[in-house]
Amino acid sequence: MTAMLLFMLLAMAELSLAQSCDRNGPALMNEDTCRQAEKAAVPNHKQQSTEGASQTKDLVASTTLGHPAAALIDQTREMADFASSESSFHTKDRAMVSRVRHLTSSNFSHLSPNDEQVLLAFRDSMRQSQSAAMANWTNANQNDPCTWVGVTCQGQRVVELQLSGMNLEGEITPLIGNLTFLSTLNLSLNSIYGRIPPQLGQCRNISILDLRTNSLSGFIPIEIGQMQNLTTLWLSNNNLSGPIPVEIGLLQNLQELQLGNNSLTGRIPASLGNCTSLVQSLTLNRNFLSGGIPPELGKLTRLWYMDLSQNNLKGNIPPSLTNCTSLLGVWLGNNPLTGSIPIEFGISKQLHYLDLSGNKLTGNIPVELGMMSQLLSINVGTNHLTGRIPSSLANCTLINYIQLDNNQLIGHIPIELTTLKSLISLDLSRNRLIGNIPSSLRNCTSLTSLFLNNNELTGDIPSTIGMMYRLLVLDLSQNNITGNIPTSLANCTSLKNIQLANNQLLGMMPIKFQKFLIQTFVTCQKICRFGGNQSLMNGHERVT
Repeated sequence: MTAMLLFMLLAMAELSLAQSCDRNGPALMNEDTCRQAEKAAVPNHKQQSTEGASQTKDLVASTTLGHPAAALIDQTREMADFASSESSFHTKDRAMVSRVRHLTSSNFSHLSPNDEQVLLAFRDSMRQSQSAAMANWTNANQNDPCTWVGVTCQGQRVVELQLSGMNLEGEITPLIGNLTFLSTLNLSLNSIYGRIPPQLGQCRNISILDLRTNSLSGFIPIEIGQMQNLTTLWLSNNNLSGPIPVEIGLLQNLQELQLGNNSLTGRIPASLGNCTSLVQSLTLNRNFLSGGIPPELGKLTRLWYMDLSQNNLKGNIPPSLTNCTSLLGVWLGNNPLTGSIPIEFGISKQLHYLDLSGNKLTGNIPVELGMMSQLLSINVGTNHLTGRIPSSLANCTLINYIQLDNNQLIGHIPIELTTLKSLISLDLSRNRLIGNIPSSLRNCTSLTSLFLNNNELTGDIPSTIGMMYRLLVLDLSQNNITGNIPTSLANCTSLKNIQLANNQLLGMMPIKFQKFLIQTFVTCQKICRFGGNQSLMNGHERVT
């Protein structure tokens, strides 16, 4: 019994030595050494009993070459501990068990030489003057690399490098492509410069690649398309240039793609529509991308956020985008997009944020937008939109921000908008609106900013505005408003910016309001402009 157990332990130890050649990764020994180790792992069955040889063969067969070395170590050590606890164990046998323990610890407690060399090369490519993060990255005194800051190992291989925000400065060594077991590489929030090495494409086990907020330049390597396990690709906030590789469309498991705030050029590749696993975000904003928005992006039916803003995108907004029924936010602002706002956006029941501002859109604001019951913010400012403001927007009862400024909208301010109790900011400035300011605006009790300037509004300033106690900004300038300034405005003690200039206001400014202005101007440095009216504040037409 004891002899058989010892034989098993020795067989497993020698097999472990043979497996250190690591058939699934880069070779750790030369070919001759591996062959010798494999021969040593084969037991001499003629010298053992039939029972012992049979059990050993079964055990070896059950331990496949792909089995993690760590699991094999645990099995060997458990058996050795069991054997050492036997009271009848011979002294010579105990020495053999000790040899097994030595073999397992010496062969498997240290990192693969290949991976260790890559880590040292990475360390040498980074300047250490500003960071103490890699202070223990040294092979002196047999320091185990798996204990180095930011390094995570499994078995003999590096599987994670987490060095975000470590004040690293330098270039990424191309040797990093030899870390073929790497699943996470996070070098974000540093000062790393130079190019993204194409050799990274050899790390086909990577699922998270986070290089955002550095100073990387050059093209995005097409080899990234080889990383079939990639779920997260964050390269935003760098100086990357050139086109977006069409090969990214090969990443079937990609869930999040962030390339924003770079200097990327060319078209948005239609192949991105093949990344149907995209769930969290597609952000390409703040680049120099041109051409149209590919209709193929409408295939991303699971996507939550799409940000294509601040580019040079032209053409119409493809109605197919409304097929992305999971979208919570769409940002297409600050592009030269033309055409009309697709009425299909009205079917986007989950949409929270819609920003189409800073384009060249024409036509009316679709009444169908009022069907977006979950909408929190709409911004279609700075376009060429015409027609009336649809009263259906009042159906968006959760909305916080409405920005329709700098268009050619006509007609009255819809009275229905004054029922929006969650409204925080209303900007209808720089249009051609007419009529009175609705007194029912007092119902918008959450309102902090009201911009109605540069229109053709008439009538008095309603005294009910004084009931909007949370108001911080009130701009009614550049209209045809008449009458007196209501005393009730003094109740808006939170006001920091009051603009009433260039109207047709008459009479004296109320004493109560004068005291309010003087006090608040001195204590809070509030901006108050009343110039361009006929008679205010006893000659003090403007307080600035």
